[in-house]
Amino acid sequence: MGSTLQRVVPRALGPLFLIAWVGVIWYASSIQPPDIGHGEASGAILSNLLHAPEFGVLTLCACLCLPRKDGWARTETWRLQTVFLAVLVYAIVDEAHQAFTPHRDPSVCDVLTDATAATCVLLAVRFAGGEHASTRKLERTIAWGLLACLLCACIATFVPELRPEWGWL
Repeated sequence: MGSTLQRVVPRALGPLFLIAWVGVIWYASSIQPPDIGHGEASGAILSNLLHAPEFGVLTLCACLCLPRKDGWARTETWRLQTVFLAVLVYAIVDEAHQAFTPHRDPSVCDVLTDATAATCVLLAVRFAGGEHASTRKLERTIAWGLLACLLCACIATFVPELRPEWGWL
């Protein structure tokens, strides 16, 4: 997906994709969340897991804005750290927004899932092309990334139940 986007989307259009996806996230955070699983743990895990693709796509859109070398995003560590910090800040803004939205609650655990997804996507972008390309590292990143995001969704589902007095969990 990233390779296709890098070829098809000129860097100048990257900010438009980024702004559009920020709008999608803002809108999704403004409406009542879907009732997945009717109160079952699996539905709650799935609902929390949806943060991963949401913020993974945001990270990918941000990578479209990076300078390119030989048709691929330049993935120097400082550039990836900058993208990560920008996504993390927006994850926090999104949770703050939910604090003022009916039927929504802010959660540090959701930010954890968002940050994990961003990290996985940034590593995947690094290993999918350019000078750091490595099929083996890309495959491991995807496999471990999926497991890490699932673990974060489980944390977001079950940890707040351990400390209900900590509403920010």
